[in-house]
Amino acid sequence: MKFHLQAPSNALERTIYRTFLLFSGFMILASLLISLAYDIHRQRRYMDRVIYGSAAYVAGLPGVVSMLEAGYPDSATLSVLEDFCENIPDITGAVVYNTSGLRFFHTSRHATGESYLDGSEKPVLAGADPYITTGYDTTGAQRRAYHAVRSSSGEIIGFVMLSIPQAVISASDKGLILLHFAIFLVMMAVCLAATQATLRYIRSALAGHDPDELLSLYTRQNSVLNNLAEGIAATDRNGKIIFANSEARAILASGSVIREHRIGDIFPDSAFARVIRDGEPVLHRNTVIGGRSLLISEVPIMPGGSRSLLRVGQGAGPDGELVILQDRTETLKLSDELSGARSMMDTMRAFNHEYLNKLHVILGYLQIGEIEKAKKFITNAGLVSSQAVRQTANSIRESRICALVIGKMMHAAELGITLSVTPDSLVLENDLLIPLDSLVTIIGNLLENAIDELDSADVPVKEVVLSLYFSPEVNILVCTDTGRGIDPAIRDHIFDMGISTKGAGHGTGLYLIRQITRNYGGTIDLESEPGEGTSFTVTFTGEKGMGAGEDSTGKKGQPETALPKETDQTMGGNRHG
Repeated sequence: MKFHLQAPSNALERTIYRTFLLFSGFMILASLLISLAYDIHRQRRYMDRVIYGSAAYVAGLPGVVSMLEAGYPDSATLSVLEDFCENIPDITGAVVYNTSGLRFFHTSRHATGESYLDGSEKPVLAGADPYITTGYDTTGAQRRAYHAVRSSSGEIIGFVMLSIPQAVISASDKGLILLHFAIFLVMMAVCLAATQATLRYIRSALAGHDPDELLSLYTRQNSVLNNLAEGIAATDRNGKIIFANSEARAILASGSVIREHRIGDIFPDSAFARVIRDGEPVLHRNTVIGGRSLLISEVPIMPGGSRSLLRVGQGAGPDGELVILQDRTETLKLSDELSGARSMMDTMRAFNHEYLNKLHVILGYLQIGEIEKAKKFITNAGLVSSQAVRQTANSIRESRICALVIGKMMHAAELGITLSVTPDSLVLENDLLIPLDSLVTIIGNLLENAIDELDSADVPVKEVVLSLYFSPEVNILVCTDTGRGIDPAIRDHIFDMGISTKGAGHGTGLYLIRQITRNYGGTIDLESEPGEGTSFTVTFTGEKGMGAGEDSTGKKGQPETALPKETDQTMGGNRHG
């Protein structure tokens, strides 16, 4: 197996390469120096223990004691000492002296019998404990161990000195140094190989890209993502947010830090659990967060960046999900403005048509000489101002409902009745909770009944007020008049078919309203005081259903799926049915 060195290809790799080698070399060198110092110290302590123990052994030999007590060398003892010194290779010198300085044994036989003392023996002859010193002779420096020889009575009769040349110790130290240096070279080679392996791993992990290139790419992409109009957030498979651009932070957490939080804590309406479980995206959901209308898509992040979606049971599942948030607030605002302008134009066309018709009526009265009728018609026509028309068109953005209400305004004005829409009313096409035809039927019949009641009533103020409050959650319609109120005798049956104070052929309007309300799970509330007027409130919630409605008489609605084929919006049912 060949090992090929690969040179770093960019500044970051060179930095990693050099830093890793320098740090590794420093740590290895420091470790080896400490180890070397410890080993040298231990080696010297070992040699000291060898000569110390050997000196004690020799001083305690019975032959040595007997030889010193007899005062002359013993060949058997000398032979034992020679064998002992030969078997201890580190000991190169051993001598036995009596107290007079006469040498009884020396590793060099020719020196036996001579006297040579340098003063190092005085402490041991004076009764000192065994010790080790550094001495010198013709061969150089030595480590010497001194031990007293005592007679059977305990009297010092001589001493033993064993030595190891300093050269032997230095040679041992040199051997340790060479061994540690070899270890250093081997470890540096290992570090070099590890550095090369690390570089190859980095290159593999980066898919062949240079780190500088990836850093630049990440910086540019981060800048791009933070400048997107859409919010982008990513989570891991546990729902923890691992990335969010500035728009996502602004939408979900008002700009605060949201990383490390769970998506369900910040966005409770998240479909994260379903996306992770099924591995299928949930796209284009409408929701409202912090008063902002959002279009949200949640897409699974597949392992390895795969675009194919895993089915349940075919893999480990997504690694997380990507959340895309599109703020539709401004778009809806522009759409509302456009819808309002369109509704205004349709209304003005209808208003212009009605105005021309009124001019024709006035012209007809003048041609036949009915001056007073012309004056009265002009006075009543003035009850509907252009400002009222503009306000109605601005509040009611659904053109059919707006045209119906303005038409009823014109009709009421011809009869001297003021019909107005409250300024806080709002109807948007996307907020309708029941079909448009059903709403037109309800509004048309409520207004027509109120107009008929006021036209036939002798009251000082003839006024109808319509309020429409539509939102995605609830639709509320309120119609109030200043008529005579409902006769208590027929109030409990006001919604029954054919109940009316106007005679046969009437009493259908309120019945139709109740049927529609019941069919779509709505409610009707009725408030009326004789001589004060009447108010109807029709409410629909987002829970569309059949048979859930109830009117103010307390009668629970039953499902009725069929309505009469003829649903004339102006069929004349009055407040009494």
